[in-house]
Amino acid sequence: MTLISDLHDHQLLLDYKRLRKVSSHLNNSLVLHLPRRAVTESARKLGLRSGKFVVLDDLDELAVLLDYCLYNFRRRGKTLIEECLGNDTYPEGSDERLLLEAMAQSHYSVFIVRETLPGTGAYLYDVLLDDDLFLMDVGLSSTARLNRFFAGRVLPMPAFWMTSGTFIPLGPDVLEWEVTPTLEKLVRIVPENEKALVLSASQEASFSARIIRAALREGAMEHVQYQNCPA
Repeated sequence: MTLISDLHDHQLLLDYKRLRKVSSHLNNSLVLHLPRRAVTESARKLGLRSGKFVVLDDLDELAVLLDYCLYNFRRRGKTLIEECLGNDTYPEGSDERLLLEAMAQSHYSVFIVRETLPGTGAYLYDVLLDDDLFLMDVGLSSTARLNRFFAGRVLPMPAFWMTSGTFIPLGPDVLEWEVTPTLEKLVRIVPENEKALVLSASQEASFSARIIRAALREGAMEHVQYQNCPA
């Protein structure tokens, strides 16, 4: 029984590594089609704009900015991801199509690390959904500390969740002055018979921008560590 479990876990890890590689290429392809207005408007919302210029301290902030553009900038009511899905650019059954569908169904939230599985991923508590999930992420599995807070976007895959590519650690000041007050306001809109806090597209864009802006102001990206995911 242990052997079967180990083989299953190994296959999931192989699936994750393959999808992460495809995801990187897909993201690079998508950002090439972002309109200039997407970058300038998103930079302003994230506090990364000074006058007419986008101001970045490092490339990690660029990744956060482009991630926000892909998932939150809309023209004619659709994100670039939704436009790509509608155009049938990638065929059914392809990894790209699977990822695009997961990207369209993704959500931004605040997470607490419950348990780490070195070399595989981590069990996280999703504050907005009030539920636990398993995040496949090799880097986070070896660097995250228990009970640490993160903010980011997660994509639902068939057997696990994965990040959109940027996961931001949240320090105590950001939690106290931005995350907690924002969540307290949002909780008021949840019906009494519901436990999950499901945000509209505009609410999520505003929520994520506020959290990202505060985290970047506190230098959160200085504490992000990236590790290569070997094939």
